Amino acid sequence: MNGPFRLTRLPLLVGVALTTACSDGSGGPTEQKQDHLNLRIETAYLVQSTQTRDGTIPLVAGKDAYLRVFAVADRANTETPAVRVRFYQGGALKETMTLPAGGTSVPTAVDQATLTASWNVKISGSLIQPGLQMVADVDPGNAVAESNEQDNAFPSDGSQKALNVVAMQPFRMRFVPIVQENGPTGQVSDANKEDYLVLTRKIHPVVTIDSDMHAPYTVQGLGFDTQGNTWQTAVAALDAARVAEGSNRFYYGVVKTPYNGGGVVGIAAGIPASTALGWDRFPDASSTLAHEIGHDWGRFHSPCGGAGGADPQYPYVQGVIGVFGMDVTTGELKTPSANTDIMGYCNANFWISDYTYLGILNYRVAHPATANVVPVPSLLVWGRIRNGELELEPAFQVTTAPVLPSASGPYRVEGVDEAGKTLFSLSFAGNPVSDVPAEGRTFAFAVPLAPEQAVRLSSLRAVSRGKATLVRSTLAQAAALAPGARGNVIPAPALSMAPAGNGRISMRWNRSTYPGVMVRDPRTGEVLSFVNGGDATVNTSAPEVEVVFSDGVRSTAKRMRVPGN
Repeated sequence: MNGPFRLTRLPLLVGVALTTACSDGSGGPTEQKQDHLNLRIETAYLVQSTQTRDGTIPLVAGKDAYLRVFAVADRANTETPAVRVRFYQGGALKETMTLPAGGTSVPTAVDQATLTASWNVKISGSLIQPGLQMVADVDPGNAVAESNEQDNAFPSDGSQKALNVVAMQPFRMRFVPIVQENGPTGQVSDANKEDYLVLTRKIHPVVTIDSDMHAPYTVQGLGFDTQGNTWQTAVAALDAARVAEGSNRFYYGVVKTPYNGGGVVGIAAGIPASTALGWDRFPDASSTLAHEIGHDWGRFHSPCGGAGGADPQYPYVQGVIGVFGMDVTTGELKTPSANTDIMGYCNANFWISDYTYLGILNYRVAHPATANVVPVPSLLVWGRIRNGELELEPAFQVTTAPVLPSASGPYRVEGVDEAGKTLFSLSFAGNPVSDVPAEGRTFAFAVPLAPEQAVRLSSLRAVSRGKATLVRSTLAQAAALAPGARGNVIPAPALSMAPAGNGRISMRWNRSTYPGVMVRDPRTGEVLSFVNGGDATVNTSAPEVEVVFSDGVRSTAKRMRVPGN
């Protein structure tokens, strides 16, 4: 063919572009070029339980994750290219993975709702550490002819994407079987405690959970009610036990309820707090624990199922999770509208929203577990606030880690001596109790009180709503009336103890002098029960117990052998 030539653009056919080279006046086709499709990666992220489309939720170091890479094409096709992912640590290549296509074509748009629309692989937690970087590219071997081979990487410039990986402290918790005086005991032990943690491990920003068992704790009363009255009393007492023991673990009491549903099934000591209770009925026992821990980590309810005190900032209507999640252990996808947030009450498939997850992660980072603090002589001051009225429980002299109010509030407890001098003053708001119909708060403090101050303490003054209530110490009154003759003025603790069957002991004491008693295992220091009223039944397998008698303000202790143990 002789020249010269001119180029003539013909009409574009679907999927094909034709370019014709013609001699002058001939117009005959001489060359054909395929208009190839183009591939690129729209987004890619790692998910450990919940994640946004842009991967903005931080990862927890050491926890397994699921990688999803979303490659897209500019038109319908039947191509199944591979995706290569390279992970770097501090700029050094750590691992290269080549992922086969999960579907029969490259999607034309991101579709998070199906796993076949992404390139996926489970990533070991050992790889997920601070400083992790990632780069992905589709069709790394150029098996697919493309119109543009330069835009196949993610990030688009081929740089290494820095992943936000957060190192989290171990979550240390203690399971406590709750024993009721009338017999039932919450079923938790070393053999089944992991069953309670299944959902917590899956959804919450934790990787290491260090759990142990506490001796059974006996709750005084006739059993747990659907309206939560016994629950409030019990969770306040268990929180006081935690403070008395000086533990930095989260305490979770396990309850056997007389009902299968339709009432309170769990309660946290506050928002936030370090103590909660939940029932032992599976499979709900696992989601109950995950819910109550959420309260203890500062989360309010999500607006679903009529949950009271819902978080007004929750971003998704009807408490749904709002973004896609993943059960990394099973590979099950969690969709935004079919799953509801763990902090709601909807009877649906519980999972966790990005909002709740990020709130808990930020709380845990901002409130690391405290190291064990050297115990000092202290006064255990604890109780409840109901309908705005402050209710003081009998105080006990203990040696423990100090616990003081984190902020001031409308309630106050003061310790005063016989001359009316203030030895200490506590201003606080109390911890709002969750998951019960009535509004209530709890508090438990360990006030450092040197021995020379303790002997001067004569009264506790409780102030709420502008009213002051004075609790007088009979021990202090006796000492003031007859110095040096206390034993003749105030009766010594008169305690009788007898076996009550099934590992229980029956206790009687002079309640007019000592309204409250704390029972401890002297071998471990564990609190076995707080009981009032001069008559109680306590569960214990210990050969002896330490019984601490309180006159409301001051206390005295006595060790006794346990009959039958």
